[in-house]
Amino acid sequence: MKLGISFGLNFADVSTISEFLQFAHKKELSSVELVAEPPFCHVNSISPETRKAIKQEALDLGLKLTLHATFSDVNIAAFNENIRLFSLKIMKECIDFSQDIGSEIVTIHPGELSAAGHTYPKEIKRNNYASFKELATYAEDKDIKIGYENMPIFPWTQYEECFEPEPLSQMVNKINSKSLGITWDIGHSNTTKFSQLDFLEHFKSKLVHIHIHDNAGHVEGWKDTHLEIGKGNIQWESLLSEIRKTNYDGFFILELNSKSTINNSLEYLSQL
Repeated sequence: MKLGISFGLNFADVSTISEFLQFAHKKELSSVELVAEPPFCHVNSISPETRKAIKQEALDLGLKLTLHATFSDVNIAAFNENIRLFSLKIMKECIDFSQDIGSEIVTIHPGELSAAGHTYPKEIKRNNYASFKELATYAEDKDIKIGYENMPIFPWTQYEECFEPEPLSQMVNKINSKSLGITWDIGHSNTTKFSQLDFLEHFKSKLVHIHIHDNAGHVEGWKDTHLEIGKGNIQWESLLSEIRKTNYDGFFILELNSKSTINNSLEYLSQL
C-alpha cells in the first residue's frame, strides 16, 4: 500500500512545501500531494526556479509528487462561457505546474451547477464533458494523467456526473483518453446512498488515484468532514481487501489537516 499525504489549504502545523516534504519523509511515506491553492501552493506565484527546487527536494527524499488542481472560485462547467474558459486556463496552468515539479497525476473536480445551472442543467453537463475532453487532450502532450474526482453529495451544486458512480464512469469512458482516469475519493463516496463496492466496480478499470479520509456517511447528509481514518463508519479493512483484488497500483493519499490526524490514521492503518 503506497501511502501519501495531502498538503491542503487548511493544513494546521506546517507553513512551507519543503517542511511538509520533510514531514512526509520522516513518516516514511511514498508520496505528497500538493493542493494548488493559497497560501501554500498558489501556482501563479511559484517561480520556475522554485518549481525546480520542489522537484529536486522530492527526488532527494524519495517522494513522488502528485497535484490537486485549484478548485476554489473556478467552474469548468460554468454556464457563463467567460468563466468556463478562464477556469480551463487555470486547470491548464495546473497541468503545466505538475509537469514542472515531476508530478504525473493531476486531480480535477467536475464543474458545478451554479445558479444558472439549475435552469440549464443539460448545458452544464455538456460543458463539463467538453472541458474534460479538452483538458485530457492538453494533458496527453505532457504525459500527465488527469484524475476526475467524485464529489460528496452537495445537492445544490451537484449533478449525476459529480457523485454517482455509473454516470461518472460512463463520461470518462466516453471521452476515452489515455490521459483521463478517475480519482476515487472514498470519503466523498461515503456521503452518498451508493455503496463503496458500487464505486469500486464502476471505477476500477479507470482508477488512477485514491483519496482517503473518514466520515459518518449519508446520515450526516452532505457533510464532508475529512475525519482521521477509523473515526467514521467506513469499513476500511474489508474495503481495502476488495481494492487489493483489483490491479490498482497507485497511491492512497490521506486528505487530512494536521500532523496529529495523519499520525493517528497511520497508526490505525498499520493495525490492519
